[in-house]
Amino acid sequence: MSPKVSVIIPFRNARSELPATMNALQCQTSAPDTFEVIWIDDASDDESASWLEPRLPEGWRLLVHSQPRGAYAARNAGLRAASADHVAFTDADCRPREDWLQRGLMALASAPRVAGRIELELSSPPSTAEVVDAGRFFRQRRYVQEGFGATANLFVHRRVFDLVGEFDEQLKSGGDYEFGLRCSKAGIAIAYADDVVVMHPARSSIRELLAKGERVGFGTGQLVRRGGMPARRFVARAADRFALAGTRQRAERSVPAAGRSRSLLARGVHVLVLIATIVGGVRGFLLPRARATHD
Repeated sequence: MSPKVSVIIPFRNARSELPATMNALQCQTSAPDTFEVIWIDDASDDESASWLEPRLPEGWRLLVHSQPRGAYAARNAGLRAASADHVAFTDADCRPREDWLQRGLMALASAPRVAGRIELELSSPPSTAEVVDAGRFFRQRRYVQEGFGATANLFVHRRVFDLVGEFDEQLKSGGDYEFGLRCSKAGIAIAYADDVVVMHPARSSIRELLAKGERVGFGTGQLVRRGGMPARRFVARAADRFALAGTRQRAERSVPAAGRSRSLLARGVHVLVLIATIVGGVRGFLLPRARATHD
């Protein structure tokens, strides 16, 4: 029987993360013969492939790039190898809930694109970096309002790619956003599904947050330079991201009152990430093309 959905997971140097992700996929409530998992190793040098390959269940596949080509090129390789009519994207550092595939396919019955919830795992109490990460990135509900879904948790009818094309491999970041823009222009709807859930570890250091901000900014700069982001969308996104520095986020509100003295520090980190994003945007606009990285 042909699988109903192909799960596509790109990775690079993810040896420590692969066991948990594989276990989560093997524990899905969907029958094993209803889905396939395609792993794409983007030229890891930490023996990720040698650990993964002998542990693959029947029907799961591993593709290996001899040279790093970036996350979007890896996803495109997975798309070309997929045999199902539906595809589901997640990342090697995500752990889908056991009903992820079952609920994702149910949601696809009502929309050709479905973005599920990305739930960040926080310490108790969360660190400042975790608070900022939870408030600034992976806001999937907001992303759907902008017309796209982060590929950490995205379900798509295969025919959508036949209509609008694959991911842009030249973008350093923001390929999911650019793909979403093309879909929106083609009138292809997207829905948010709060019950389609993957868990993702929160970034634990300010350095990681700054690197993420720079990558996002770089990809945005590339898009603006190429005319791939309409001015009104750019202004709306910029206004939203600027506003984050002055807004107390959900994770921050969950911290006991005694810990809220960090509020000012968290907002300061938001500003630093914003600055990193702006710097990345300028670099992305001015510099030559850069291939996508792995987040």
